[in-house]
Amino acid sequence: MRAFLFKLIGIDAAGLAAAWMVRTWIGAPAAWAVVIALALTTANAAVGYHIIRRDFHKSFNTFLRNVFASLMLRMGALLAALAALVVWTPIPEFSFTIALFVAYICKSVLELIQITKLTSKRPD
Repeated sequence: MRAFLFKLIGIDAAGLAAAWMVRTWIGAPAAWAVVIALALTTANAAVGYHIIRRDFHKSFNTFLRNVFASLMLRMGALLAALAALVVWTPIPEFSFTIALFVAYICKSVLELIQITKLTSKRPD
């Protein structure tokens, strides 16, 4: 758990550093859009990791079903959050969407690596 969280924090730190370095170019509102995107994707990855750890000792079919079901639900929640933020807030749409996409891909790869590591240790 600790290593996964450190990697999540590392991705967030890199995103925040990038937003800080280019804030004069993209503007402060766009930098805040990056922060919001990072927060949403970190919450998404943390929930996914919790579900992976919770269901790890269940049968392999149950484990995969729960992981993929949570993936679809979490993706839907992110899409709903994206739509709500873009429609009802003055957030810069382009910066937020790009930051959300990049952070989601990075953290999904991290999640897949974690699933691969855990499933390689399964006895079945």
